[in-house]
Amino acid sequence: MNLFLMYREPYNTIAHKLRGKLFFGSLNRVDLIIIGAQKCGTTALFEFLTTHPKLIGSKQKEINFFNNDKKYIKGIDFYHGFFPKRKNGLIYFEASPSYLQDNNCISCERIYEYNSKIKMIIMLRNPIERAFSAYNMYCKKWRLNEYWFDSWKIPNRQYIQRDYKDYSSFNYFIKHELDAINDHNSIEAPIISSGKYIDSIEKYYNKFGSEQFHFIENSRLLSQTHYELNKVIDFLDIEEKINWNFPSGMKIFEGNYENGIDKETYQILSSFYKPYNTKLFNLLNMEYEW
Repeated sequence: MNLFLMYREPYNTIAHKLRGKLFFGSLNRVDLIIIGAQKCGTTALFEFLTTHPKLIGSKQKEINFFNNDKKYIKGIDFYHGFFPKRKNGLIYFEASPSYLQDNNCISCERIYEYNSKIKMIIMLRNPIERAFSAYNMYCKKWRLNEYWFDSWKIPNRQYIQRDYKDYSSFNYFIKHELDAINDHNSIEAPIISSGKYIDSIEKYYNKFGSEQFHFIENSRLLSQTHYELNKVIDFLDIEEKINWNFPSGMKIFEGNYENGIDKETYQILSSFYKPYNTKLFNLLNMEYEW
């Protein structure tokens, strides 16, 4: 066995933890996390916020620390190694959409233990559009490697396998998954359950309280960008307002797909999500045009 490869990962982990301890500090805490949801515009929001002089984003967008056991056991200093040097008066943040809907909502418990006063932003999107966006992303992954989902599988769990027909028809993809849900089975590349936002948000609310959360609807960030970003600044109690400019060369919102959602599929998903959306709107005391 190559000794260099054997010791490289432990050495890198130690160096990473040391960097976090020296430059961020074990007693400091990250101030803000964008916890979700997947395919709802978290990348755009992350890039926008990093242009504000008072907001310092992590060195990589999706750290996935609190829901990844292999990373989490390395400790807080390892987590802090993903951030630039800590300076007083600045707000440090990261964005990991997987925190909202991980297995058994373990991130919620771990984030609370890490910083019970942390502020969180949740981006939402019409769950039907979100599902279609996720489907297109997974189709791209499948075309590159038909076994792409293997690395995402939860150990010791049995999955129904997707095939060419799934990745050739959004309608079939949805129906196949709904059949699995009705039979209480797991299926590869699930996209439907991620749109049941209420399930996870309710758990976070019960743990932290509603005051620590701010919500942004994807289409509103697109159509009223400056207004929504200034609301984030108010949420964070930052006095300094800026003229927001998106970094050049960065795609803000993607989603121009060759084919759309057919009427039957849209109706199937609309019926499925209706009770969950209603419960969510009641919890948030607001309603989106879904």
